[in-house]
Amino acid sequence: MIRIKEKKTQSLINMLDRKSPPVQFQFPDITIPEPETSHLGNGMPIHVFNSTSQPVVKLEIVLRNGGSKTDVKVGTSFLISKTLQSGTKSYTAQEITNQLAEKGAFLEVSSSFDYSIVTVYSLTKHLESLLPLIYEIVYLPKFPESEIELHKNILIAGLKTQNKKTSIIASKNFRKSVLGSDSPYGKIIKEDDLKSLSANDLSEAYQNYISNIEIIINGNISSDLQSSIKSYFGSAAHSSNIIEPLSLNTSSDQKSLTSHFPLENSIQTSIRIGKRTLQKSAPDFHKLLIANHLLGGYFGSRLMSNIREEKGLTYGIYSSIVTFNDAAYFVIGSDVNGKDKELAIEEITKEIDKLKNGFNSKDELSLVKNHLLGSFQSDLSSPLSLSDKFKGIHLSNLTYKYYHNYLQEIKKFSETDLIYITENYLNSDLIYCITAGS
Repeated sequence: MIRIKEKKTQSLINMLDRKSPPVQFQFPDITIPEPETSHLGNGMPIHVFNSTSQPVVKLEIVLRNGGSKTDVKVGTSFLISKTLQSGTKSYTAQEITNQLAEKGAFLEVSSSFDYSIVTVYSLTKHLESLLPLIYEIVYLPKFPESEIELHKNILIAGLKTQNKKTSIIASKNFRKSVLGSDSPYGKIIKEDDLKSLSANDLSEAYQNYISNIEIIINGNISSDLQSSIKSYFGSAAHSSNIIEPLSLNTSSDQKSLTSHFPLENSIQTSIRIGKRTLQKSAPDFHKLLIANHLLGGYFGSRLMSNIREEKGLTYGIYSSIVTFNDAAYFVIGSDVNGKDKELAIEEITKEIDKLKNGFNSKDELSLVKNHLLGSFQSDLSSPLSLSDKFKGIHLSNLTYKYYHNYLQEIKKFSETDLIYITENYLNSDLIYCITAGS
């Protein structure tokens, strides 16, 4: 048996052509499906992806003015997202749960800094019968006082648990330090914020949230289903006015670039290092994404190779560009043993500064480019993910040109670009270092 395997292996070796170089990898052409966009009778935009023959559909109702940056009282949008299914004009919380369960549907409400989204996953044949319920959840919620108190207690208990985790403490205070405590993006929700909110606070804020809505529907969508959606939502009051962009102070209110938040009995230290950076619309943003990917955006990155593989200081370390509609920041995050904190920070800083020396090897750039292109293609592999790609640009007031430019930038990115980005946007000057734990 062993001799047979050896013969096969030798035969394969003999078949290799060692005189000709391997065929150079050609970057594939990537097609990005776009939605069909139209407007309902009231002017409300509807974006349709008829993307699959499978009998499923994802309906997203985007509240463009429903982000926490519009909150008069901190925590309002967060609490609304948890209580929106707590009752409507015609349905109790239990009836809402029962109707969704009977149809095998799933409804969730998510809230971010810039907007909120009501998302429904359903079989295509059931969505039309669920539209009256969905409409009431969006437009006629009641916010019962008893349900609000229940969810407030749940959220407060969750906050208490979170505030005992070094990673949460470091992340919240890093965002506050970089973006400013007075910025809607830098504010941190506290227990007292939630305790002070009333049903009236939620109802008043919500009227502003639903003033500007867009619909995104993705899946197997019949013309009858589209007509029903247009019928239900086309008569609702609608305004195309979006909250004006925030004008943020470019300097933080924090006097020191370094802060430590001790946590009693903690062995671990969480590290967050970074600074404010370019927004999505900036000309150099795509180059910045690529440089960040090389530094700490995937498992084979420089930070992983050094801090995890070589030094053994952590199980994982990452760097990323976090973007909002009116701000963005670059951040490196990791959890290490408290005694290794200073060494980890020193090595992270070295890796940032080493970027300006260019690539470590000829293969490094190819590996990063291939990983980025592969990840982008993977994001398009599921039909229902197409709407996520659309939201990634549309809700930031960008077009598909953003993605086409990104793919072109990946293909032509060079060592010169890496050095330029490092010197201008990723250097370790004026960089924040926030730690929490031991």
